[in-house]
Amino acid sequence: MAKGKSRKAAKREDGSREEEGEMKERSKERIGNEGKEYDDGGSKPQPPVARKQQRSTRNVRGRGREGGGRGRMPVHYVVLPALLFGGVAIVVYFGEMWWAGPGVNKPLPLPRAVSETWRNDSVYLTRLWGTYRSNVYFGIRPRVPRSLLAGIMWYSNDGSGRMEIRHSCQHGDDLRQYGWIRHDGTSYGQQRIVDHEMMLETEFLTMANTSLGETWSARISSVSSDCTYRGRRWQTTPTIATSLPAWPHPLTWTHSSSQ
Repeated sequence: MAKGKSRKAAKREDGSREEEGEMKERSKERIGNEGKEYDDGGSKPQPPVARKQQRSTRNVRGRGREGGGRGRMPVHYVVLPALLFGGVAIVVYFGEMWWAGPGVNKPLPLPRAVSETWRNDSVYLTRLWGTYRSNVYFGIRPRVPRSLLAGIMWYSNDGSGRMEIRHSCQHGDDLRQYGWIRHDGTSYGQQRIVDHEMMLETEFLTMANTSLGETWSARISSVSSDCTYRGRRWQTTPTIATSLPAWPHPLTWTHSSSQ
């Protein structure tokens, strides 16, 4: 009996050894095949869990490509909001233009400040001419839409070739003084202009006339404030320009004086 049991145990041990040997050989063959694939440029062998995850991600990517791609936003999600925003902006812009248009073009429902017969008014005739030109050192014009313009300009002729013409009020002219000394607002004014070594004085006077409505006259004088510059030649040019149909060309005259 003991011998029979020992034989059975020996057979079992031999069978288990054979199974272990077969399993080892199989594992060696599998590892060898994976090493060959890796040497031939294949991917590194991975454990079974990583392989399953890789397969699942490949399947998801494949399904996403076939169905249009889950990672990409559809085009209409971007185009439609842009078109909607542009349409709203256009509507708002033209709506504001339409709303502001009638308010600007609509006349004010109040009596007129100037009557239709303003040209025959006595107050208008007595204040027709005056120093109504702005942004110039000296300028006279009447209060009509297309009016004759009178003014003055001057420059220094010192032989250097530079002519700094003075006519419109500019900060770059660097004048010491200019402005009205006396002015009653209607019929008389006196001004003093100091341009470095030159001093100009302008005067104007309006006179009422029943036949012509109103006439005016102006006087311009210049002196040198420094004796060292009295040999310099100054050019003073009173100017008159008109846009009336009767005078298509501007009229100018020049007065030269050595100071």
